Amino acid sequence: IVAYISPGDSEVTEIQAIDPTVTAAVHESPTLMIPKLNIEVPIIMDSANDVQSMQVAMLDGVANFKTSVSSAMPGEIGNFAVSGHSAGNIYDTRSRYKFIFSGLTRMEAGDMIYVDYGGSRYSYRVQGAVEVEPTNVEELANISRNNPGKPMITLITCTPLGTSRYRLLVYGEQVYPDYGGA
Repeated sequence: IVAYISPGDSEVTEIQAIDPTVTAAVHESPTLMIPKLNIEVPIIMDSANDVQSMQVAMLDGVANFKTSVSSAMPGEIGNFAVSGHSAGNIYDTRSRYKFIFSGLTRMEAGDMIYVDYGGSRYSYRVQGAVEVEPTNVEELANISRNNPGKPMITLITCTPLGTSRYRLLVYGEQVYPDYGGA
């Protein structure tokens, strides 16, 4: 960020995008990587799904949003949902991740998402996105219903940027490892 605010005062000389496809080492702890957005962030897996618990979890990364319709873990059939801020409280100095999903609206069908979990790297290809009311958790079930027998991922954030009026759901199907025998 310093490079954009005061380019002459920064030690950063170039932007280096992450590329999980060439990184041999899988993270020990759950990690979400989105090369298109240059995101590499911890996934907090053990949070409750109430608002307060999710807010606390998102101080340390993005949070696994478990509900009855999004209870799958990476590599499992069903929907693995992850929630992150697009524009958190700018005055809150406790978190580095308050804008982690600010670019999520740029994701398109075919873009890749990677999750390191349990010693494995899971690759997902984005299929689409949908904007819903904040209370419309049923859309997570629709994503699973429309993709029966497939391991899916859904990234969730507030939209438009700077508001919490709607939720943006970007969803994709696992493409690696092959889950044909799952």
